[in-house]
Amino acid sequence: MLRFTIASLRSVSKSFGSRASIPPRSPLPGLLFHHLGCSLRSACELTVVSAQLLSAMRLGRRSGWAGVSRRLTGSTGESFGRAELMTLIDQCTDAAGLLRLVEKHGQSFDADHVFVAWGTVREMPSAAGRGDEGLVLQRLQVLTRGKIGEWDAQLFTIGVNLMAELHLTKRMEVDDELAGELQAGAKAKLGDFKPQDVSMLMWALEKMGIKKPDADLVEAMQGRAMATAGVFQAGAVSDLVWGFAKMGVTPEAGLLEAMRQRATAKKRDFKADELVSLMWAFAQTGVKPGPALIDALR
Repeated sequence: MLRFTIASLRSVSKSFGSRASIPPRSPLPGLLFHHLGCSLRSACELTVVSAQLLSAMRLGRRSGWAGVSRRLTGSTGESFGRAELMTLIDQCTDAAGLLRLVEKHGQSFDADHVFVAWGTVREMPSAAGRGDEGLVLQRLQVLTRGKIGEWDAQLFTIGVNLMAELHLTKRMEVDDELAGELQAGAKAKLGDFKPQDVSMLMWALEKMGIKKPDADLVEAMQGRAMATAGVFQAGAVSDLVWGFAKMGVTPEAGLLEAMRQRATAKKRDFKADELVSLMWAFAQTGVKPGPALIDALR
């Protein structure tokens, strides 16, 4: 029985509203699941994510990463061998076992297998990137190159955030080649990203240590954010502007003004730490928040 089924994400996410009920920001452990299950920026500068991804990750934790992949891609395992391999990856409980699978069957891994492997290693106890854990994470980075183009926008966003969390918690270093492919993949899928996905990706790229992101990607992300500014939720506004500011990028004046207006319209929806983070980001980017947002701080 798979711990987590890919197919459940879209159906489950439809039952959520624009934003799930999320407890206040709290410190580690489990950054991504706190990233997806709560807000966390005071200790680890985490962002809030879309309810769709939140539901996927919660479901994934309950029932297994293989199910997330199937639900997102509609893939059910065309052959017994493929499905069996998916189950074996999903049910690994230690890095040594996953490393053996990767070394023996890595050439047979498709994009879904790679995604499930990232989720599986995330669930294992941390070895701080040492020993078998370090080796399996190196192998996964190699396997991921060339596969990420096959992930849809939601799998891509979850996968990138898994890698960012593993990087942030010092379990691995994202190599330059993979970082470049991730940025190229983000550009290719940008039209499919929801507002929260854009802010999640900004967080993930910054946490991977990408301080100077691809200029074309930054421009494209700004364009996507501008096109969807009218449906940004409060937390996503904060996350987006904060992400740009942390990377040392000053967004275009039009996007900053759109985010300021959206923040003003959603001022009653901000959690206290989100609002503080937004004010910090506005200060870094030279935006005057206006009296309505200032009043919201009181």
